[in-house]
Amino acid sequence: MNRVSAQPVRRIAILGDGFAAWLAATWLAQQLNTKKTEITVIGNSVDEATELSFAALPSTPDDLLGAIGISALDLLIQHDGAYSLGLDIEGQVVPCGAVGRAFQGAAFHHHWRLANSPQSYFQYSPSYVALQDNRFAPPLPRNAIGGLQHEVIRHADPLSLTAALRPIARQRGVQWVAHDAHGLNCDASHIISSIRCDDGTTVACDWVIDASGVSRLAGADDWLTSGDARSLSATRDVPEQPLRPCITIHSDAASWQTRIPLWQQTITVHSRIADSDTTPTPGYRQTPWIGNCVSLGASAYRSKVVLPWQSLLLMRSIRRLLEFLPDARHMQAVRRAYNRQTSAEHAELAGFERLLECRALPDNKRASALGATLARRVALWRRRGHWVNGDDTLLDHVHWTNALMAFGVEPDQHDPIAERLAAAERDTKMAELATKITQIVREFPPLSRYIEAAHRAVAEQRAGRSA
Repeated sequence: MNRVSAQPVRRIAILGDGFAAWLAATWLAQQLNTKKTEITVIGNSVDEATELSFAALPSTPDDLLGAIGISALDLLIQHDGAYSLGLDIEGQVVPCGAVGRAFQGAAFHHHWRLANSPQSYFQYSPSYVALQDNRFAPPLPRNAIGGLQHEVIRHADPLSLTAALRPIARQRGVQWVAHDAHGLNCDASHIISSIRCDDGTTVACDWVIDASGVSRLAGADDWLTSGDARSLSATRDVPEQPLRPCITIHSDAASWQTRIPLWQQTITVHSRIADSDTTPTPGYRQTPWIGNCVSLGASAYRSKVVLPWQSLLLMRSIRRLLEFLPDARHMQAVRRAYNRQTSAEHAELAGFERLLECRALPDNKRASALGATLARRVALWRRRGHWVNGDDTLLDHVHWTNALMAFGVEPDQHDPIAERLAAAERDTKMAELATKITQIVREFPPLSRYIEAAHRAVAEQRAGRSA
C-alpha cells in the first residue's frame, strides 16, 4: 500500500476556475472546518464551451446548489434561468418523468401495449403533452395526477453561477490563487506534493481535485493530461420565440449540437469527435482518482452530446468526495471504492449516449453497436419489458424506458400481471388518465409567460421592501 503520511488530509488544492471547481470548493467549505482543512482554488481561466455544457441542471435530491443556498428562484431570476420538460432528439421527444401510472402492480407501458390504445404512449405523459404547446408549470402537488407527477430540467448560465459561487466560497474560508496551474511536483506513485503556478508560486497540498476541464497541465505526466480528441465550441444566440421548454439535440456523422434555452439567450454547444474517437471515453485518465488526485467534471468525463445528467454526475461526484474524504492512511482503499462507483456512473452515461447514437439502427445492427453489456440489457427489456438498474444508478428505469419507447424499442410482450385488470376497466382508467392530463396541462401557462410572471413578482416584492 502506498502511504503518504499517517495524517488526515489538511491541504486540498482544487485546479480550475470554472463551475465545477467553485461548486466543489463551496460545498467542501460548507461541510468542512476550513480552520483545520485548508482549501485553495488554483486557476484564472476557463474554457467557455466546457462551462456552458453545464447549463442544464438536475432537479433531484442530489442538487448541491439548493444545499449551498442558491434556490430554484435564484436560478430563474438571477442566472437567466429557464426550464425543460424533455429532450427533442431529431424530432423524437423523450419527456421528463414517468409516463402513465401503474395499475394492479404492472407498469403502465404493459397496460398500454395490452390495450392497443389509440393514444400514443407519450400522450399519457404530462411533460410531453405540455411540451407540445410550450406550456410549463413547476411539479407541485396541485399538478399531480394521483401518483403521476411531471419532472423538469432547470437551466441557468454556468458562468453567472460561477461568479455567484466564488464569493460564497471565499466567505467560507476558501483561498484563491488567481493564476493557472503550470505543473505538478509528484513522486513515482503519483502522489502530488505541490502545484506550480504560472506566476512562479508553489502551493503545497495533501489532496488534489482536478476540475480544470479540458486544459492541459504543462509539465505534467501523461496520466494527468487530457489527450482530448474532441473539439468543443459554443455559441450564444437570441432566445427562440416562442420559448420552448425543451433541450434540442441534432447530430450528423461528425458532430452533435445541443441547444439549451435560457430566458435571454440560447446556448448551443457543438461537439465534434475525431474519427479515431468512435465511442465516448469515460475519463481522460484510466480512472477518475489516481494517486492523491481526483478528477471532476470535464476533467473526469468527456461526452459526445450534452445531457443534463452530466451536471448530476458532477454533483454526485462532489458529494462523494466528502463521503470518501481520505485519511492518508486509507488512501488506497478509499480511492478504489470511489473509482468503482464513479466509473460505473461514467459507463452508464456513456451507454445512454450510445443508445442515442444507435436510435435509428435496425435491431440486427443496434446490438453490435451498443456493446455487449448494454445490448444484453436492451434484449432483456425486449423480452420482459423491465429495465434492470444497478444498485446506485445515475439514470433510473424511467429515463431508460422513456428513451427506449421514444426510439421504438418496445417490449415484445406484456407482463402477465397486467392481465389481472379487466379490459373494460383498463380502457376506462386509461381514458380517464388521458382526460385528466389534458385538463391539468391546459391550466399551465406558456413557459415565457410563467418566467415573466416570476420576474414581475420578484420585482414587486423588492419594490415593496424598499418602500
